[in-house]
Amino acid sequence: MKVKFKFILCLMLMSGAFYAHGQEHRKFRKVQRVIDKSIDDGLAGVSVYINHPKLGEWEGASGYANLETSASLTTNHVICLASVGKTYAATAAMLMVEEGLIDLDAQISEYLPSEIIEGIPHAKQVTVRQLMNMTTGFYNYDRNPVLNQLYLEGQLKLDTLTHQKALERYVYDEEPRRLPGTGYNYSSTNFMLLAMIMNGQLGYDHEEYYQKKITGPLGLKDTYYRQTPTKNLAQHYGDLSEDGKLENITRQTLETTNWFMGDDGVYATARDVGRFMHALNTGKIVNSESWKEMTTWVMPKDNDYGLGLMTDKTILYRRIIGHSGVAIGATADVYYLPKKNMTIAIVSNSGKRNGDAKFKKAYNKMRTRIVMKMLI
Repeated sequence: MKVKFKFILCLMLMSGAFYAHGQEHRKFRKVQRVIDKSIDDGLAGVSVYINHPKLGEWEGASGYANLETSASLTTNHVICLASVGKTYAATAAMLMVEEGLIDLDAQISEYLPSEIIEGIPHAKQVTVRQLMNMTTGFYNYDRNPVLNQLYLEGQLKLDTLTHQKALERYVYDEEPRRLPGTGYNYSSTNFMLLAMIMNGQLGYDHEEYYQKKITGPLGLKDTYYRQTPTKNLAQHYGDLSEDGKLENITRQTLETTNWFMGDDGVYATARDVGRFMHALNTGKIVNSESWKEMTTWVMPKDNDYGLGLMTDKTILYRRIIGHSGVAIGATADVYYLPKKNMTIAIVSNSGKRNGDAKFKKAYNKMRTRIVMKMLI
């Protein structure tokens, strides 16, 4: 009887295991349906990567890589990541901190030439740490209305604009948002300056350092920085006319993404950026001390910013760590959920920064539903 009972118990446990396993897979099928629905709601294309602690890696995609030819978007397509690029820059900077090349609490005036520092109000008081945790108060250059209007009109001509000249035109004459160290103020200007610091300390372009220290060791072969992807590039779309219709703005997206440095500039598949974020948060890139620094939040009681990483502590998300990217021609959310040891990467070749609100609504609804399907 004991043998028979153990046999039946074993079968029950095995059955339960298979049932649970099936349930998890049904979650992925539900996520795929959510992605499909987002295309019906107006997005051009969406690619998703999930790293689940029990089921491993999963990928799904829907929509179009090219609306004009009706070419389907696949998980192998490469899309601009917008401000998720800040996490790559922060990671590289922390590796340089580990090597003794950068001191987080040193003033940036120790690393940057006077012709750059003197044009930015209060810059001599700012530390590298304040650049990375968004407490400099510096004006955000990429929100300058003149710059954005030139972009929308196709007159930006970034091939003739140096980064120092961009600071002179779009930052120097603008009032800072607050004094350094007195509070959080998101500004892409910070990470452009961080990239300049990395170049100066390395003695060569920091994109080579990315390859040597991050993308190379992790085997991220579908990640590009400040260069047009050589294969599987999705077309990028935005509602420039604000008439509820997507326009192909790939040319503008390439021009800006290839010019940005530190604050943007990265293209990748959802798989590559998801693997990068998972590796960063599970001790595969920076050491534990560096990760602790990166996840020390400016305002710990609120959803907040660390060193190139964002967090959200709402009940739905159960705390997430990562970064979002919002551009006119692309959108991305790449987050690690510590309590679940799970990473979710969502990238779309539809922008929600400009245009009809329906695109923002469609993307945000999809993002929320994907997280819900994986958590509930």
